[in-house]
Amino acid sequence: MQKDEEYKTIAKAELVQGVKALYIPLSAFLACVIMAGGVYLIINGEAFGYFMFALAIVIIISAVFAFLTFQNKLRADGGILDKEDT
Repeated sequence: MQKDEEYKTIAKAELVQGVKALYIPLSAFLACVIMAGGVYLIINGEAFGYFMFALAIVIIISAVFAFLTFQNKLRADGGILDKEDT
């Protein structure tokens, strides 16, 4: 019974790490595109550009946070699911 809970915890940690692995480069790309659009609008005197610029900053901060918390502590302690475990 305790092994099942341990496997579920390890599987959840691996899923979270996988989502972060996809989120970090995707958000970096989107932040670059949004910031470029925002700067273009700011240069042309559009007020919406400041919103896009701020949105890009928020996305960058979330990507940095995801990067800093990327490590799976259970995997570092040796908890790895094998195909035989599931």
